[in-house]
Amino acid sequence: MPLLFVACYPHVPPPDPKQQPGSEFCPAAEDRLEELGCFDDYLDMPSGLVFDPETKKMISFADFCEDVQKYGINLKPECLANITECEQIDTECSE
Repeated sequence: MPLLFVACYPHVPPPDPKQQPGSEFCPAAEDRLEELGCFDDYLDMPSGLVFDPETKKMISFADFCEDVQKYGINLKPECLANITECEQIDTECSE
């Protein structure tokens, strides 16, 4: 007779995300990335739209940025708002 073992782990809630600084720069970051052509040429994000799995709709990069910042992931929007070329996304804004 096979034995079935069931392990029960106590539910541990995820840590509270900490709002990251700089969310107010998300719209400026979107404008700058659009101005430089980074969405189409560098990031492969046509028109700067991002798929939102919760709503199953496309949302703007600025809205995505604000949401992600709120949940504790820093996209460094102030840095993105001040780049002069798309490559700086991976060099200066990813550290």
